[in-house]
Amino acid sequence: MNNKIRTISEIDSLYATYRLVSQRHPIDSQTRTFLNYCKKQSKDGLFSQVMIDNWCCKRENEKNNTHYNRVKVAENIIKFANERGYCCINLNSKVKWGKTKHRLVMLDQQEMVSFFKACDEQTFYETGVFKKRGQCYELVCKVIFRLLYSNGLRPIEARLLRIEDVDLRNGIIYIRATKGYREHIVALSPEMQGILRDYDRKIRLIEPTRVAFFPDEKGEFLHRTWISDIFHKLWYKYNSTSAVPYDFRHNYAIQNINALNGLSIDEAYYSLLAISKSMGHASLNQTMYYYSLTPQYSSILNKLSSADLKPIIHRLPDEEDRF
Repeated sequence: MNNKIRTISEIDSLYATYRLVSQRHPIDSQTRTFLNYCKKQSKDGLFSQVMIDNWCCKRENEKNNTHYNRVKVAENIIKFANERGYCCINLNSKVKWGKTKHRLVMLDQQEMVSFFKACDEQTFYETGVFKKRGQCYELVCKVIFRLLYSNGLRPIEARLLRIEDVDLRNGIIYIRATKGYREHIVALSPEMQGILRDYDRKIRLIEPTRVAFFPDEKGEFLHRTWISDIFHKLWYKYNSTSAVPYDFRHNYAIQNINALNGLSIDEAYYSLLAISKSMGHASLNQTMYYYSLTPQYSSILNKLSSADLKPIIHRLPDEEDRF
């Protein structure tokens, strides 16, 4: 027998230590459920191929993404153990995450007023060692969603902002952690700049050595589900229409394109290019998706065929690098 082979309980302990040392989140409840299942199923205290295969089987009426999450939990543990020689298990189940189809929602003014009212009312009652966490979350909650709404950031871009990425003096945000490694710069409105300055002053008193601009109680980045979880809690406090945090980005694009109505074709092109750059789009074609959805801009769309548009876009090829 390989002298590196470890029992499930030993791997459990080693994996927990590994996550602590590498500054990852502690073992979550789903991982704990998997480990407890394996311990109950094992006769000799070790992982077995049959045990893992049974866990990874899709259950009756189980949704694809629920199945994916269960398999991913097993995959993380087994990969950790296999790489260190603690076990030798094959992961035979391959499940792909299925993107849920969400209808693009135009958020109306009253819905936004209601949502930000819920943000300002939200409190996080924490005591003892968790008191600082509640204080951080309460400040972050009031500001991060306003930033998403006013500047069209992707939720992951806001969550992974570092303090050095936010230039509050000049009102600029440097987006480094983004989709497809497309770093870009976002300019803040004077109002948003003031909100962020006030937030930064208050959060420094709670977490003076933080790494993340929007931190958890340890000064690190928020958990990847935090924005979505809190958004839904606040959104449905006063609203009933379906919405997700990414709808703020969609609405940012559509509202800015709406504002182009009445401009000349060349003026509209320059403005559209600026919107595209601020959103970190790889090409103008991605921004044109919103352009086609904007009813207030249909008058220009009707005048402008695709044949007309291409010469305008290609006529100024070097202009894209100026933004």
